[in-house]
Amino acid sequence: MLVKAGVCLAVTSLTLTSAARIRANYEIEEQQQTGPDVSAGFRETEVRHCALFHFQSFGRLLEDCDGAMSSEDAMAEAIQHYEVEDSVTISQNDALSLSTMNTDETRVDMELCAEGQPAQPCVQSLPAILWLRQFWRFEDLAHHATLPAADQAKARIINRALSNLGISVSRLHSRCEHDVENPAFEIVRECVVDSLPAWTQNNTVGEVSSPSGEMVDLSDQTTLKATLEEWLRTMWEREDMIAGLQHSAGYFMRGKCSAARNRIEARRHSYEMAVRSTGFPLVRGTTEECLRETPSTLIASGTLERIIQEMSVCSLNNGTCDAENSNSPCPEGFSCDCQRRSREGSGMVAGFVIGGIAGLAVSTAVPFAVAGAAGLAFAPEYAAAWAYSSLLLGGKVEVAGLGAAVGTQERSTTCMCWPMECGYNEESEQCEITPSATATASSNPFSTIPFTGLKCTEHTSHHWLHSGKECALTECDSIDASHVGPQIDGQQWFGRVGRSSDWEETGLYNCASSQGTVDTLMTRLQELPQGENTVENRMQILQHFSN
Repeated sequence: MLVKAGVCLAVTSLTLTSAARIRANYEIEEQQQTGPDVSAGFRETEVRHCALFHFQSFGRLLEDCDGAMSSEDAMAEAIQHYEVEDSVTISQNDALSLSTMNTDETRVDMELCAEGQPAQPCVQSLPAILWLRQFWRFEDLAHHATLPAADQAKARIINRALSNLGISVSRLHSRCEHDVENPAFEIVRECVVDSLPAWTQNNTVGEVSSPSGEMVDLSDQTTLKATLEEWLRTMWEREDMIAGLQHSAGYFMRGKCSAARNRIEARRHSYEMAVRSTGFPLVRGTTEECLRETPSTLIASGTLERIIQEMSVCSLNNGTCDAENSNSPCPEGFSCDCQRRSREGSGMVAGFVIGGIAGLAVSTAVPFAVAGAAGLAFAPEYAAAWAYSSLLLGGKVEVAGLGAAVGTQERSTTCMCWPMECGYNEESEQCEITPSATATASSNPFSTIPFTGLKCTEHTSHHWLHSGKECALTECDSIDASHVGPQIDGQQWFGRVGRSSDWEETGLYNCASSQGTVDTLMTRLQELPQGENTVENRMQILQHFSN
């Protein structure tokens, strides 16, 4: 347990602030290649949110495609094809899920979609964007257990309706898997818009040719700024429609939409040329400065400081790394420890927890002006994914840099809150969170459950040659978050916490949520009923789940 003070450095010796200030200059790419890999659970959520965006963008272009089927006809044909009986009804989980998706942008008729109502009228009334989200919900359910016959029938209808619409779900998924490696476009675009006042103040523009070919006078700075923003947003909207087609549509539908695509591309090009004619430094739809200098939403929200503070409570006391001199213990799933890069798995887990969870924690603070305008606000259970992808991927890599600093760049041991490891215990035949041999016992009674928003469950996709069971940390999904939990001070809470034979028996969960959705997991809440989101306040909430 004892280590030399000169070897086990204090956590403040880490270059956390330097890592947090890393900008989108692509110098971090080398770090990322050697740093922690991205968890499949987080990545899948990012991919799905990307798919929602492109699906909606494709829907705006679909209206101009030759011979395209309307969403109403696409669903009607699917229902007629399968001849689903009235005995197939809306379940309680169906109704609960649809109620969370019922927003101003995507209206759900909750009378038609109430529990016990026939499924056909409800499915027929759903906006097309919800077909995809419900298809994923059934996909997630199928990963937990075999779908009942009624759910299989609903999933088949939705799948055929998507196909009738020309959607290739597999293509959409694969294209978005590539997209999540690229810069988070919505934040970069807002950076461009935010740069307009300074640029228009320092540049003089006279008459230029508008996208329609007419000459317009932009000598007035106010007019110049408003016109540039209008042209940029219109250009981006057309870019999104083209990308939506390329991402979403199957081969034959892309052929049907080729004429519409060419018309939209011509309009996009005319707006690009109009913007360039003013002298504005447009490069591939944005500016080099915004690609290089845009800070992450995490830094802007202040959440990074909270996460770092929670992990920085340990200090060396007579050669022992502990939190005795702190007013707070390590967070759930962590313990004071001295570790170095050579410890197998520590870099991966630390990078995963710090990079992933920190990014997810900012979902309520993301200022998505472009995303909101595009309709992304209708996907609350995936809202955090954009925050995470914008931080970890393609130039918004401050948190990935932090994970890499902790996990792969240390050459000596460091005293800090280190994540415990998720592994399979052969004796108890369960997944467990276990500290290392050098860790100090934590005063947090929930130190041996995963960090908030995560679960430690059996990993089913490890190599087929491995005969033993394996467990892995993954993100809590919508099924985990929607489980009915305790009443706390008159408020209903939700989520799986701890263990239960009613869930996956070997798994260990920390999926407490305030409203039963993924975006209201405790990780992502800025405030708790007792006040700020702190380790101590989370402990009070978790205590109710353990009673």
